[in-house]
Amino acid sequence: MYVVFQEGKTATAKEFRDYLTEHVAHYKIPRRFLFTEELPRTATGKIMKKELRVWYRDQETKKH
Repeated sequence: MYVVFQEGKTATAKEFRDYLTEHVAHYKIPRRFLFTEELPRTATGKIMKKELRVWYRDQETKKH
């Protein structure tokens, strides 16, 4: 799950997971949280999903 905070707001993955544990069913909580300052968007404002997949793949290869 990609997480973009509002300006001036922050949280850790544990804090985010704890919040979701209280508000949604356990099977709906993502296994990973990827924090970013902004999502890539097209000129019309739609999220560029292909770019997110590339970014995710790059993040996973850095871990290994």
